[in-house]
Amino acid sequence: MSVFPHQLVKGDKIGVIAPSSPLHAKEEIYFQDGLKFLEFQGLEVVLGDNLKSGDRKQKAADINNFIQDKNVRAIISLQGGDSVQDCLPYLDYNLVEANPKIFMGFSDISVLLNVLFSKAGLVTFHGPDVIWNLSKNRGGIMEKSFSGLFDNVSLFSDFSSYDVTFLNGHSFEGILIGGNLRCFLKLEKLDLLPSNHKSVLMIEDVNSTLDEIKDRFLLLKNKGYFKNLSGVMLGYFHNCDQENRQKRIYSAILDILHEYDLPVAVLKSFGHHRDNVILPIGARVKIVLYHS
Repeated sequence: MSVFPHQLVKGDKIGVIAPSSPLHAKEEIYFQDGLKFLEFQGLEVVLGDNLKSGDRKQKAADINNFIQDKNVRAIISLQGGDSVQDCLPYLDYNLVEANPKIFMGFSDISVLLNVLFSKAGLVTFHGPDVIWNLSKNRGGIMEKSFSGLFDNVSLFSDFSSYDVTFLNGHSFEGILIGGNLRCFLKLEKLDLLPSNHKSVLMIEDVNSTLDEIKDRFLLLKNKGYFKNLSGVMLGYFHNCDQENRQKRIYSAILDILHEYDLPVAVLKSFGHHRDNVILPIGARVKIVLYHS
């Protein structure tokens, strides 16, 4: 059963964690800019003790501390990276289940978001991190979406206003899972893939070749992961091919998925170096054809 966390109110505390790449000096200007955005929203920022640490246990300690701190209502990641899986064994998932609160991050953090849903039933939010989405790539779509955290957060399940295009089929409904493709495959190696039963798999990627993307989809296909899905939602594949990259990538994915006749849609505001909407991992979403 999926559990939505409580919405934010002005004056709430939001904890900043670094479960993947730590904070480096060259990123300080973007870090401070992202913090200013949070403060401008009326939130009180609380920094984890180990934002500059590479130690997995220290990273996990920041998360566990914020989970059990009743005064912290939301937790947001500093940035992505490539090591979030290292802290997973040290998290207290019973604490997460007993203290549902907003968890948010992007890229490599999608690994953590899916695991928190799978192990604790918590709806998590694929959305902005402090350095990249709240500073470097901040845009109007994200800012509007972020304001929804102060409303009924279950409304993030409503995709009716999003720019969705269907490549196959015209609608689907199911539990939303997924994130970055390369990072999602870490869950397969760890035997932590979220349930695919009647789920909608959302996928984007960055800095991958077309062959790498195809190989990753084929790995999931050979595992039988696509058989019970309700649909697939593709995002932006940044820097993944040089010429007509999106069309070529989408066409290759459709070929791999052809035998399942799955509904496949594209959401433009989902992916690296894009102005992103916040997407609720673990929530039941319904998507219908808005644009042909």
